Amino acid sequence: YKEVNTGSNLPAQIDLYAVDGDEYKFLCVAKGGGSANKTYLYQETKALLTPGKLKNFLVEKMRTLGTAACPPYHIAFVIGGTSAESTLKTVKLASTHYYDALPTE
Repeated sequence: YKEVNTGSNLPAQIDLYAVDGDEYKFLCVAKGGGSANKTYLYQETKALLTPGKLKNFLVEKMRTLGTAACPPYHIAFVIGGTSAESTLKTVKLASTHYYDALPTE
């Protein structure tokens, strides 16, 4: 298998979601420059969910990222989820600031 740049940003991933009202909202994410090469999924046990262990784990993983992708860099962490696929979808939305307006308390 040989990976080849199509030169057209295709194939595209398009997801449709139902929202209230009679309007559409679009979120476009331009990819490229190695962004897919810097996406990681770690499936760990609950033993990691203590403040000290979690912080050390996250710092250790961030140090391995390097600079192979092109800026701007967006780092998002998602803890939990119903499946690997839904967790990675949540990471993508979080890295685009989709959830920034959610309450934090």
